[in-house]
Amino acid sequence: MTHRLSGSSQVDIAILTVIPPELFAARDALGIAESARFKDEVGTVSYRGRVRSALARRDYEVVLTCLGRAGNALSAAAVQDVIARYRPQLVLLMGIAAGMRDKVRIGEVVFSERIVAYEPAAMARTPEGHPHLEPRPEIRTVSHRVQQDLVHYRPDEARLRERFERRGGSFPLPSSGNEALYQEHVATRLMVKLATLASGEKLLRDPGKLREIRSLHGKTEVAEMEAVGLMEACERSGLPWLVIRGISDFGDELKDDRFHEFASRAASAVMADFIEHGLELEKRRGPGVMAIAAVALLVAAIGSGVNAWGALRGSEEPKPNAAIASEQSGSKGDTKPASPAHQVAPEEKPRSSGGPKRQSAVDPQLQSATAAPESKQPVESASTTKTKIGNLKAGDGAKLKIGNVKGEGSTDTQVGDVTCGDNCVFEAGNKGE
Repeated sequence: MTHRLSGSSQVDIAILTVIPPELFAARDALGIAESARFKDEVGTVSYRGRVRSALARRDYEVVLTCLGRAGNALSAAAVQDVIARYRPQLVLLMGIAAGMRDKVRIGEVVFSERIVAYEPAAMARTPEGHPHLEPRPEIRTVSHRVQQDLVHYRPDEARLRERFERRGGSFPLPSSGNEALYQEHVATRLMVKLATLASGEKLLRDPGKLREIRSLHGKTEVAEMEAVGLMEACERSGLPWLVIRGISDFGDELKDDRFHEFASRAASAVMADFIEHGLELEKRRGPGVMAIAAVALLVAAIGSGVNAWGALRGSEEPKPNAAIASEQSGSKGDTKPASPAHQVAPEEKPRSSGGPKRQSAVDPQLQSATAAPESKQPVESASTTKTKIGNLKAGDGAKLKIGNVKGEGSTDTQVGDVTCGDNCVFEAGNKGE
């Protein structure tokens, strides 16, 4: 079932694959159902799912997609689209790749420690005038955060094998006459290592070419065709990236299409295990926290304006509340301040049960929306009311609008032009200043 979406929400991890075996292996390893499929407005088919992190103790939101064709240019365009649409914290590229014989085994899984873009070069001439290709490789390493997660990740062999086999993976059996080759070069258990990957636009089917590339960086063991595009797009957006590859061939006679499925399943099992047990991502701030931060900034600005207005009013000292009350009652010469317990609010009327009833100076709408019932704290004059938002206080001039501002069905609070949703606590009254 395909769902067409015009918009999208952010995810924690974006995962890209290149060919269908990689896509289906990744979907199975992550436990993402076919029903999670949807197509966006430009026609890209993706899958959304959640992976429980044992480290972060929360679910990671993931989006999974497939390029369909190989190449760094296509990879860069796809990654840019994913970043703009989903704003992930990390972008993973998972799939198969060619490896160097005697350096890696078929079915072994490698994490990218660094990427060597081996194709940049200068067309030069030798002193004798002969054409000469001068290599100018670009070498990048994964970010410090990702590198630390890789270093501290401890793949458990039994856990990996159980995950691999439970999701449809199996170790290939040698064909007749290839028993010795399989024993020497094909993995019989899930193996994981850090490696340097060479990335370019050419499909390497010549083992000698990979050895030639190794001369550019002595740790190169793997060759593939999409990592440079991923790397460039992520670094332009300031996002960390990681490439995970299962070795499917050596680019020589030991090549079998069955290894595509084997390597894809191995890489996807390791990827899922790393996300659950090795990758630690920070929890993003939700929209409520961002709204509170915006309110805090506005309150600070309001407070600055109130202070500036107070400075412009001159050097006249404000009169104490008791003196104001004394002048309003017409008494002169009695400067003894009345205690709060003996101050009487204007227009008091006796209650039928006896005793005066104090009239609140706070706006009834604000008081009913925010103040606890039967409050025992004395309520001050409206001219000295201050408003507290969390641990921040705003003086006179902070206009508060209480109620459902935009009609979402829950109470929102508006301070100036900023609307704050649930969990914003407002306290009205004089806070001591």
